[in-house]
Amino acid sequence: MRNYNIIVHDEKNNEQELIEESRKDYITGYSVEDNILKVKYDDGREMEYPYSEQIENDNLQKMEQQVRSAEKGYIEAKHKRHIKGVMALTFGFFTATFITLAIAMTLANAPIGTILFAIIAGSFGVGVYVDTKDYFRAKSVFNDYKKSKYFLDNKDELNKVEISNKVLKNTSRKTKRIVKDNSKGNKLYLNINLISKIPMQDLKLIRSHYKKQERKNEINFKDEPKIKKIGTR
Repeated sequence: MRNYNIIVHDEKNNEQELIEESRKDYITGYSVEDNILKVKYDDGREMEYPYSEQIENDNLQKMEQQVRSAEKGYIEAKHKRHIKGVMALTFGFFTATFITLAIAMTLANAPIGTILFAIIAGSFGVGVYVDTKDYFRAKSVFNDYKKSKYFLDNKDELNKVEISNKVLKNTSRKTKRIVKDNSKGNKLYLNINLISKIPMQDLKLIRSHYKKQERKNEINFKDEPKIKKIGTR
């Protein structure tokens, strides 16, 4: 799980301190080894606790709350990210234009004009790099958030799924292994920690296959012949 506080707080509006402060308690994931629960925090720390179901559930609840806390910030920041994307494309257009002009001036043997345009193009290029880098960094966090939010919105339904080749059709080998290693009986069992290892596409595929199977079962049930009781008309 990524730190979604980058969504809630704007790094460029003097809120960097709030982001850094939150990193100390922000859980990015955990693992269980030899009956020890190892919790990883966004500031790089790793804390170890004797394993118990209660401690694991407490960490899962906190991780889920981290996702819910980012929802409002996500909606607001989504608009800002769109604007940054447009700006990056605009700067890219101007950079390409100036570089083209610089090349044209070079071919026309105008060294002064070439130097001038090269400086301007370089300046725009730096602007594009910085803005585009920031844009794609935020995009990565946004995509991770959307996957976590999708899971929470569909958690109850996903964990009703009976594991079969049909519901895992076209998912990655890694997803199949995670699902089978963490099942409860024949039922799927996923949580907010496990889905960090599962692509969004696979989560959607599993839910889609399950919904199709569910609709098929409903149709078959409706089509079953009615059995009359003996002695009734």
